[in-house]
Amino acid sequence: NYDDIDFPDPLEESSEFRSYYSEMYGTTKTSEGKYRKVSAISISGETGYIQETFLAPKDLSDYRQINLWLYREYGDGEFYLRFGSDADVNYYEYSYPLSSQSTQTWANIQIPFPDLTSEGNPIFNDINQVRLGIRGLSAHIYIDDIYLSDVHSKEGQAQRYSVKANFSKYLKG
Repeated sequence: NYDDIDFPDPLEESSEFRSYYSEMYGTTKTSEGKYRKVSAISISGETGYIQETFLAPKDLSDYRQINLWLYREYGDGEFYLRFGSDADVNYYEYSYPLSSQSTQTWANIQIPFPDLTSEGNPIFNDINQVRLGIRGLSAHIYIDDIYLSDVHSKEGQAQRYSVKANFSKYLKG
């Protein structure tokens, strides 16, 4: 965890990111008129990943899409997102060729769940690990704001009942 003086701040460099940020979090500037500080995950090299392991499993079954912002500083190869009960055995994965994105621009990557591949027997309501990585040729990327969207609405009926009763005359004894 350190400050990268070369960090490509998406609030300063991408009007698309600014619009998204304003919608999600409100204002993008401080009271002094400067852009707020934004932090991102950086991965570089030929092969590498970062991983988050949760203490309790997460349930993603009410969503249909995962989104993130990706910045390719340089290089080719492949970015991947992997999540499941075990990121080595039972997982969903999405691969994204870095060559399909221009260098030095922030891109909003939208991943519909039907586009995921799976290994083993993963299930969306038992997610214990999330892994972000690169593989292949040498690359340097930044990842920011990973979020779920496209909530699956469950249709049905809801009913409410109310009963009022006065038993005080029967309880006197």
